[in-house]
Amino acid sequence: MKDQPFPCPDTARRRQAAHPRPPDRPLVQVTPPLDSAVRLDPVQLRRFEQQRSRLQAELLEQGQTWLTSLVLQPSDTSTVRTGDVVGRIQALATLELQVQAEVWATQQWQQAIHFASQAAMLGNLRQPTLSTWYRAKTYWQSALAHLRQIPAESKRRQQVLRKYEEYRHNLDVARYRSELLQSGFLRTIAAQAQLSPQTRITVCRVSGECRHYGGNAIVVSPASLIKIPVAIAVLQQLQQGTVSLGTPIRVTPGNFTEDPAEIQVGKTYPLQVLLSQMLSHSSNIATNQLIDYLGWDRINQSLQQAGYRFTRVNFKLMGQSWMPANPGRQANTLTSDELSRMMQQIYQGDSPGHQVVRQALANQQDRELGIRALAANPGLWVGEKTGRTAATLGTTLALKLQGNLYIVTIVDQTGKGERELRQGIQTIATYLEQGAAL
Repeated sequence: MKDQPFPCPDTARRRQAAHPRPPDRPLVQVTPPLDSAVRLDPVQLRRFEQQRSRLQAELLEQGQTWLTSLVLQPSDTSTVRTGDVVGRIQALATLELQVQAEVWATQQWQQAIHFASQAAMLGNLRQPTLSTWYRAKTYWQSALAHLRQIPAESKRRQQVLRKYEEYRHNLDVARYRSELLQSGFLRTIAAQAQLSPQTRITVCRVSGECRHYGGNAIVVSPASLIKIPVAIAVLQQLQQGTVSLGTPIRVTPGNFTEDPAEIQVGKTYPLQVLLSQMLSHSSNIATNQLIDYLGWDRINQSLQQAGYRFTRVNFKLMGQSWMPANPGRQANTLTSDELSRMMQQIYQGDSPGHQVVRQALANQQDRELGIRALAANPGLWVGEKTGRTAATLGTTLALKLQGNLYIVTIVDQTGKGERELRQGIQTIATYLEQGAAL
């Protein structure tokens, strides 16, 4: 059953989302660190050293007075109490540790800035090559490794955390740009399969790199493919312990719509059943109820916290004509890149929740796209989620080839071309089966 998109009153937002930035543009601009960040800030270290010198002097003076009192006036040591000396010794030891931690932190900070500067210089070259991006990745990884060596108790900690996020993001950019330079085969495959120019393709190893063809272009109203992000939000809540697979959820009448599954309003189901039916039978009622149960804000905060910048769940789903209550105000959005990352997350996880989701994908009832495309070699297909409306046709599926697990995501924003989409899946599978490395 097709899921019909809701009319979105925010037409300006839809137009903006429908024309995202070019797919080969990096997520952020790699910039070299500021000179001020390269310079060492010695103020805190100098303060520690001054405190240490003062304590050492006081300890030496009071220690001598204390020893003299013990020799000359053994019955009266009130001039300097033993506790004062011991307390200063402990304070000096603590301060010594702080000084050592700051010295180590400063050394690691310098090394991190050094490697980041090298990486930024490579990323800002006019025409960086694949080798250039590989070297930049290595430098960003080294910079991050040095930041991780800075002790948690360091006074630089907040500064380190901010820099760590910046460097991690720049590493993602370098990785993405290197992957783009190796993704030319997808352009060829798209042309051979006669896929429309609006098709977005992402191919990933479950445990490794990805290849992209328009993969970071935003897909507006992506039909039932949005059920994967809902599942990711559920998994996050399961991991946090806010819900369990057995949590009972009553399906409210307001979430009724035409549905290919057997979920009925007015009945109560364990969360596991709703999660499974949402994916295997593409149940719109189950999806809408999970959206209501978790809430829009919690779902989208979960996605944002997981690093998904463009995927947002803003609309419920409906069948041919029946609209549920409180459907939402904006269009659902995702990218084939982020959808593929979610599938990687699903197939990498080992929790009971991940296992439920994988089993539901393996029980996929829509057999017209990936399953049919690989019918000649049924051992390749592992699991799948499809989506289709008049405006969108797509699938994200897991394949097992040469002992490796892959994710293939293809989304056509014209809503047409089942035959072409199946041809694209077949050609990608053949390419991977021939031992082509990602």
